[in-house]
Amino acid sequence: MKLLAALFIFGSSAHADVPYASLESLRQLTVVVRVASDLPRSKQVKACQVKSLDFAQLGSQLSLQTESAKADWQQISLKKNDLNEIRKKLKNCTGRGSCSVYSEFLSSAKSDPTTAKEIAGLKLSIDTRLRTLDADSYLQAWAEMKNPCSVLKSAL
Repeated sequence: MKLLAALFIFGSSAHADVPYASLESLRQLTVVVRVASDLPRSKQVKACQVKSLDFAQLGSQLSLQTESAKADWQQISLKKNDLNEIRKKLKNCTGRGSCSVYSEFLSSAKSDPTTAKEIAGLKLSIDTRLRTLDADSYLQAWAEMKNPCSVLKSAL
């Protein structure tokens, strides 16, 4: 009985839990960096009352956070039901500014041969959406965030 319980627990823990909190955190950082870089004189950025924008530091912080997340994501093995959830999230990635984050995630996480083709299709879909993103897309995503100024200030 104990062996059966141990197998059940081990089997359940092998299922990948998509780290949505990590993806969301990186999405928010991506949005504020893009808006601050693309539209530094916008009323949204000015409302944050940041004394000076250090674009090199913002880019460096985004790169550092992305690389750190990718290292964590390499430990995750994606399953079919994970891809179904991700597909649902991707329907709105353009409006939320999260397409690039999901692209990085799918490129970093492990996949088995049964999901590799589906992941390639999702990546292609994301790449198509990434081509349509512009400063206004990120500005829209900024407007939907709860505390974009806090995220911006934490990156500086």
